[in-house]
Amino acid sequence: MGIETVTGLGVSTIAGMQYFSTFLSSPWTVSKFTETEEDKEKVKYLFSLATLCTLATAGIVATLLKQIWVFLGALVLIGIYYWVYSKAMEREI
Repeated sequence: MGIETVTGLGVSTIAGMQYFSTFLSSPWTVSKFTETEEDKEKVKYLFSLATLCTLATAGIVATLLKQIWVFLGALVLIGIYYWVYSKAMEREI
């Protein structure tokens, strides 16, 4: 793995984390205040926006660097956020 790949992973991961923190409240807040189906739908919508932005950024960086690892790293990040926020909406956190 070269420096370009590592840098690309870092850029797409940090960007993805910023998107999720911009669009969504903390998992604790989601767990405490998603009481109705309407609240859960709003969280799902915001999650999808953060996912779309993360994938778009990772796709651009992966294309520029010609490194699939950048995109795969973003998918792992999204998977972790999905797991955490799913648990939060089920009040298992």
